[in-house]
Amino acid sequence: MKTVLIVEDDPINVRVFSKILTKRAGLRVKHTENVEEVIQIAQAREVDIILMDVSLTNSFYQGKSVDGIKITQLLKADPQTAALPIILVTANAMEGDREN
Repeated sequence: MKTVLIVEDDPINVRVFSKILTKRAGLRVKHTENVEEVIQIAQAREVDIILMDVSLTNSFYQGKSVDGIKITQLLKADPQTAALPIILVTANAMEGDREN
């Protein structure tokens, strides 16, 4: 069974994603918004894919606030995690959000 890591800071979104992925797709789900834990899980190859919220508001790495785009860049820059598929997700659907 494949495992998905959900990196999301909104508990409602976590529940929605989890329910869809487990009930409809038959996948195992893990969740965290802790950046160190995301990196550790990715390096340990505990998941097959990551769903990454673009606009995380409570995530910090090495003392700095980071969003999902920055975490994705960190994972893609690491040869150990570069091949791990990451899907960026956002609830922001306003004009200009796509460019950001």
